[in-house]
Amino acid sequence: MAKRKPSSTSSAWADLPESLLYTILTLLPSIKDLASFSSVCRSWRSSSASASSSLFPPLLLYPLTGEVSARLRSAPRRVSGLRLHDPAAPFACYPLSRASVKSLCSRFLGCSHGHLIFLSCNRIVIINPFTNSQLKSPALTTKLNSAAFSCLLTAPPSSCGSSLVLFSSGSFFQWRIDSSEWSNFGSFQKLSNVRLITVNRQIYAIDSCWKLYVSDLHPKLSLKDLVVDSLCEKTNFSLIDWFVDLGGELLFLQFKPGEEIMKARSTAFRLENSSWVKMESLGDWAVFVAPDPRFPCLVCENPERWGGRKNCIYFARSNDHGIYGAWAEMELGEEINISDSESPLSIRNSPQWPAPLWIYPKVVR
Repeated sequence: MAKRKPSSTSSAWADLPESLLYTILTLLPSIKDLASFSSVCRSWRSSSASASSSLFPPLLLYPLTGEVSARLRSAPRRVSGLRLHDPAAPFACYPLSRASVKSLCSRFLGCSHGHLIFLSCNRIVIINPFTNSQLKSPALTTKLNSAAFSCLLTAPPSSCGSSLVLFSSGSFFQWRIDSSEWSNFGSFQKLSNVRLITVNRQIYAIDSCWKLYVSDLHPKLSLKDLVVDSLCEKTNFSLIDWFVDLGGELLFLQFKPGEEIMKARSTAFRLENSSWVKMESLGDWAVFVAPDPRFPCLVCENPERWGGRKNCIYFARSNDHGIYGAWAEMELGEEINISDSESPLSIRNSPQWPAPLWIYPKVVR
């Protein structure tokens, strides 16, 4: 039987110029419409992948947990499902029924490129929570430390050359997704509580003293000291802080004690020519942060197009706050009361999984 030729109509849709596709993208009202846009054809999907983070906010992924008796409140909470909140539609939420509850109850390591990363039986399990597709690594030859860990994907798992980079027990490990073994890049015992972030195709590793190390993604991981002025001299004391990729620049964002007792104020510094430069404003950007500083911070440019606020920090709250208080919004430099139980810096806002985190759906990335 002869193969069916593609219709001239479908070819015409695929051949629309990039400028026209971008015009269509700017008129889409929500990320759900973006998902429909990306499913039309390969060229439309390619256009949507590069535009999604600049046109739409990330979604807030809420792990759902069952009720816990007072006697067991100190025990880890088990995840029973996932729910999504969209800052562009703040009074709506969407359940994710496909996610495997069993996998979600494994030890959570982090989130990267729209995927959740877990440890199970000394293997890494990478889960797309929107499709429930799972990818398991080879078994690690080293038993991971129970507390110290950090990980990230260098690219979406389906991308050519994608790798998982993992720090634990003073060592860095790398697993190329298409390979059957792990690579160990030596011992870094002087590093502790490392956080990892990629900016402009480089991996930055930040230790507990805010000292920076940098490595190119290819051909292999090779950490080098990055000589910059000290953040400790500029910030004195931090209640909580994050490192952010803000449009290709490395940003340090923190909350530190305010001028009054039980008050906190946000400040930001960007890395410029080996120096940390204080920012008075985030400009046309909004930054989305989670209670756990190891979770990735995401950004969105020109948030006013979907009803958001520029120069604004969206701080995810814990499950205790329910649907209508899923996040707090505050401008950079705004002072907040940390004694208020509704404050995102309240002790009720648990930083441990199952805590909420921001995510761009892989279905459109």
